[in-house]
This record gives sequence, structure tokens and C-alpha cells, in this order.
Amino acid sequence: MRAGLESARDEGRIGGRRPKLLPQQQTEVVKMVVQGKKTAADAARLFNVHPRRSQGSLRVPSAKLPAPRGTQSATFQPAAC
Repeated sequence: MRAGLESARDEGRIGGRRPKLLPQQQTEVVKMVVQGKKTAADAARLFNVHPRRSQGSLRVPSAKLPAPRGTQSATFQPAAC
């Protein structure tokens, strides 16, 4: 089995499941959510994938997401006692 994996890697193939969304689709999902046009779940429905697939794209460190609805800011600041 090891020899098969090594030969596959030598031919430029890697193991694992293929992503459900193409890189262009992932970029589009991030853009829609960051601009506030769609929620992550709405964007997932648009591309016919489970919401967790679109949320994985949003975990990219460079993606700056707006504050969740109903909150003042994206960072938590405890109240002074």
C-alpha cells in the first residue's frame, strides 16, 4: 500500500476528498459574506452545499467578517464591575 501512495505522489496526485466548492466559488462565498450580501448559510444554499462547507472557506485568516447581527463589535469586552 505504501508503494502505491508513493507512486501516486510521484505522479503529482494527492490523497483525500476533493473540495465541494471550486476555488472561485470559495472566493465568491467569502466575498458575499464579507460584504454583508449573504449569510454563510444563505451562500451555502446558493451553491447547493451544506453550510459547514461555506464556513470552512470563511475560516481563512485573511477573511475579515463583519460583527454578528445584534452585537456592538466583533470583539468581546466584559463589563466593568
